[in-house]
Amino acid sequence: MFERGRQQAGDELARLTRRQQEVAACVAEGLSNEEIAKRLMVAPGTVANHLDHMMRRLGLHSRTQIAVWAVERGLYRSGQTQDE
Repeated sequence: MFERGRQQAGDELARLTRRQQEVAACVAEGLSNEEIAKRLMVAPGTVANHLDHMMRRLGLHSRTQIAVWAVERGLYRSGQTQDE
């Protein structure tokens, strides 16, 4: 059962681009769209588009759900920043 869970998590990660995974980790860190845009050197509108696409692909409905999803899949751990 554990292996099936790992496979499912991997399949979900594969649905997102590397950039979307980075955005999800930033959301889990608690950053705003503007802060994410500055960190990733993209426009805030691009961040909003990534969030919208992620929510549709994963069937999520809020930033909070994205943050929880990112933590559960190991994209973000408390005390960790993207710069590490």
